[in-house]
Amino acid sequence: WNDTVNEARQSLQDAGVDASVPLVAVFRIIGVMEDVVELSNFLKAVSPTSGAGVPPGRMIDYPNPGVVPSYYESYWNAILPKSWLLDKERSVSFIHDYVTTDPIHAEYFYVLGGRTAVDHDQNNAISSSQREASFVIPTTDLELTERLLQELYGDIHASGSSNFVAGAEYNHVGPREVGPLKEDWTKACPLSWSRQEKADKCISLQESTWGTTGQAKLIQIKHSVDPNSRFQCYGCVGYVE
Repeated sequence: WNDTVNEARQSLQDAGVDASVPLVAVFRIIGVMEDVVELSNFLKAVSPTSGAGVPPGRMIDYPNPGVVPSYYESYWNAILPKSWLLDKERSVSFIHDYVTTDPIHAEYFYVLGGRTAVDHDQNNAISSSQREASFVIPTTDLELTERLLQELYGDIHASGSSNFVAGAEYNHVGPREVGPLKEDWTKACPLSWSRQEKADKCISLQESTWGTTGQAKLIQIKHSVDPNSRFQCYGCVGYVE
């Protein structure tokens, strides 16, 4: 990251970034992890004051339970490919804006790597987008969400393709969020719309997560193993209200 920032520093300054802004973050978690052997020690290290009232022999909840919609109007995420990260003229400027727009953004870069691209038997639903990603980032800012959609789908949508490529994941998404507009994949679906409007005019959360092709395969499997649709969970593939 230091090398990336230094190589792009002049471009960032030419684009209007204040030269005095420190662009290289110091992650406290690294120092913590070096000394952690047990999960309980890690929890104490990252949240030392939140253990009050925890019964002996039990660990604190981390992150603490909370109702996200009460303080996040928008909460979406994007799976960013390695090719995007390597395009420093695009990625460095965006990452700078991302971590300075909302303090919570600086805490949640979910880096993917290691053997995530190859450790599987092909009998799973994990999309190639996730296998080949650099990292996943959640965003609580509508403008940044649409910038991400432009980065991910601008070229694909402009080509006229009807095959929506997987680009999100379930774990970091608000309860009212779905995929982008069907007519323009670079625009977020308005949160104010009714569920029916979203269903009619927006890519579903399932399709945005699994992709058009992946979702179709999963629905086929669902109908095969559960023809009476006995198994229903909110937001899952094949869910019917």
